[in-house]
Amino acid sequence: MFRSNSNKKQLKKILKENLEKYQNQNKDILFQVAIASNFYEDLSGDRVCPLVVKNKVILYFSDVVSNENFWCYEDIFYFNLITQILDARHLYGFSLKLLEYVRNNRINSKIWYELVLNTLLNAEFSLIKKDLNKAESLLNDLNTLEVIDCYAQESIRKKFMESLILYLKNDSNTEVYSLFRCLDFLDLTNMKLDFETAFLQIKEIYKK
Repeated sequence: MFRSNSNKKQLKKILKENLEKYQNQNKDILFQVAIASNFYEDLSGDRVCPLVVKNKVILYFSDVVSNENFWCYEDIFYFNLITQILDARHLYGFSLKLLEYVRNNRINSKIWYELVLNTLLNAEFSLIKKDLNKAESLLNDLNTLEVIDCYAQESIRKKFMESLILYLKNDSNTEVYSLFRCLDFLDLTNMKLDFETAFLQIKEIYKK
């Protein structure tokens, strides 16, 4: 999780450098621009991703889901890192297709499955920022992945997403602070710091 102004400057430098390289239309450069934009937008709240890059990223994942909805590891890896730059409609649609892929294809690799779970949870948090109804709908669909309970950190992240939605719907921070106390008890300091930063972002977006 990026927090400081120095990180913002570094991300902007990376973004500028990759934008200068992007003229060669290389896929790796495309995603380097998209990923740098994603982290900068997540940190600052400012939209910096060029429209042409965003549209090409949407086209890329549209091709993935239309090609028998087959996701390779690289596709999931990229999707995990660009959820912030997508609009709510495409983010929600691609997330549902990834969820469908996971339901229909047995994933035996723990590394793959952890990446899928974290990708969908990143998408969930981005949706909470953009469209609460779609975020709640995706979270309900995530509940169908019972195996998520076997992954401790992912289960805690999912619980945090639930507490954020309850906060926004009921104007009550009880669940959020209850989770923070649990993280203190478990000595999960870094996770708590990340959650606190995320909670501040949500409060700023919704001005609560």
